[in-house]
Amino acid sequence: MMKSFPVFIGALNCLSVQSLALLSGRPRSACTRTLVRRHNVWSNAQAVEDYQDYLNGIAMVETTDTEAIIICGAGEREQNLAKCLARLNPRGLDSVIGLGSPIPMEHPNEPGLCDFPIYLCVSAAELEAAIDSAPEAKRDDLVFLSDGFLEPVLKMRSLCNKQNTQAVLWFNANDKGVACDGRTSMGPNGNGIEEFAGETSATGKWAGALKDRLGFGDVFCKVQFYRDWRRQMLERVAYVAVMNLVGSLHPEKDANGNVLGPCSHKTVANYFSDEVEEMVDEVNYTLRGYMAVTLLLGASQRICAYGSAHGGDIPALVVPETFKWTNGLFWENARLA
Repeated sequence: MMKSFPVFIGALNCLSVQSLALLSGRPRSACTRTLVRRHNVWSNAQAVEDYQDYLNGIAMVETTDTEAIIICGAGEREQNLAKCLARLNPRGLDSVIGLGSPIPMEHPNEPGLCDFPIYLCVSAAELEAAIDSAPEAKRDDLVFLSDGFLEPVLKMRSLCNKQNTQAVLWFNANDKGVACDGRTSMGPNGNGIEEFAGETSATGKWAGALKDRLGFGDVFCKVQFYRDWRRQMLERVAYVAVMNLVGSLHPEKDANGNVLGPCSHKTVANYFSDEVEEMVDEVNYTLRGYMAVTLLLGASQRICAYGSAHGGDIPALVVPETFKWTNGLFWENARLA
């Protein structure tokens, strides 16, 4: 067993009631009854409905691209993403507004257009403010593009249904708004079918519109039923959580052993893939035990393939500001499971 893996196990597994009693220094009476907390496994009826649609051959109705409102957050990633989406509209009639600006019922640059997507280029921390700025009647048109596990925020506002548009983005945009697709070939599988890592995907009302728009920038995007998309989303969350945690245990050092700084996702993928695989297995365990869902087969291989190809400039650090939206999901699942 590798040196770092017990650290992760310790972070994931909850202490038993007996262990807590010992740590507190208070002896337990022989007749004391141990209370065990039991939790219902979270179940999503929407996933069942999507699966029934799939079995019955009911296809998703894909919307086409139209003029949009783009809400831009404060971060560099969010601003670059907003530039990218606006640049990929060939008509150039999008309205780009700042976080907190009022959202009109009718598109300001297209009189009479009342049905249009509202792209939320905001961080996970800014998401609640962005939602609250939208009129109730326009919330079904919000397109959630934030990185991380957003379900708790969306469920509180009844915005985690199959008609709500959500996307997992595996591409980067520079300060000019030019996109670089993260789709990475992994070669053919045993059946001779080429497999990929880092595939952007979307679900919900405006998924087809987002796919059309990204296509102008040669960015691959697949439209999925919510059931399948959700597992893609969880894989993205696992990528950020696992790569950063493994990397934080292996900082770059000089010849004398002095820490120079964090290593990159590429270093983690190329030299510590065995640790990544074991941590992904633990992540799967917590998902299966508490959320009744698992990552798709081959998740650890896809995570390493993307990190090796595109993670050279991404520092592997567990950032307290984003912990809630990434590692926090698996920590909470393990604590409650």
